[in-house]
Amino acid sequence: MRIQFLEIAQIELDEAIEYYNYETPGLGEEFLTEVLKTLIRIAEFPEAWRPCSQRTRRCQTRRFPYGIIYQILEDKILVIAVANLHRKPVFWMDRIK
Repeated sequence: MRIQFLEIAQIELDEAIEYYNYETPGLGEEFLTEVLKTLIRIAEFPEAWRPCSQRTRRCQTRRFPYGIIYQILEDKILVIAVANLHRKPVFWMDRIK
């Protein structure tokens, strides 16, 4: 299944990569690898993770404190947020339709 990011979710991903690379060189790339593995799991088993709302689900990364918030649409997975789960847990709620 095709995966598409909301523009704000892509910005969140890019900022997290930049932050981790600033903290430790190379850690941002490790974070990106973990996010990509999480997206593969979502694409393979889109309904396997816990619902956050009627149409929205969250899959946590294994190594970093992030969740991929997404919706299953007819022809794609729409990533709503790349959420740091140590921050406000529902900051992304105004993005869902």
